[in-house]
Amino acid sequence: MWADGVDDDAANVFKVTGVEWESTAATGFSNLLRTKHKDTGEVALSMREAADKLDDLANTLEDRQETLNNLLAAAGKTLEDAEEMVRAGATDLLDGAKSLADDAKNLLDKGKNALGTVTGGLL
Repeated sequence: MWADGVDDDAANVFKVTGVEWESTAATGFSNLLRTKHKDTGEVALSMREAADKLDDLANTLEDRQETLNNLLAAAGKTLEDAEEMVRAGATDLLDGAKSLADDAKNLLDKGKNALGTVTGGLL
C-alpha cells in the first residue's frame, strides 16, 4: 500500500546512525524534519482513510447490486428484462402523452367549430 511506503520513507529519515550534529542549524533542521515527518504521517493517514472509504463504497455497491439481482430473480426477471421494461414503459408513456395531446387538439378544434357556428362565423 502506498501509505505504508510513505510511512517507511518518513521513518527512514530518523534512522541515520552515528551522525552527531549540534548547532543552531542542526536544531532548525531537526525541527524541520520533525514537521515533515508529521506532515508525511498525515498524508499516509489520509491515504488510508481514502482507501477505507473506497472499500466502503465498493461494499455498498456490491450489496445494492446483489439486492437488485435478488429482487429481479424473485420476480423471475433478468437485468435485461428490467431494461426492456423501462424502455417499454417510456414508450407507453410517450404514446399516452401524444394521445392526450391529440385528444386536447381535437376538443379545441370542436370548440372552435362550435363557437364559429354560434357566432355565425365571426370567429
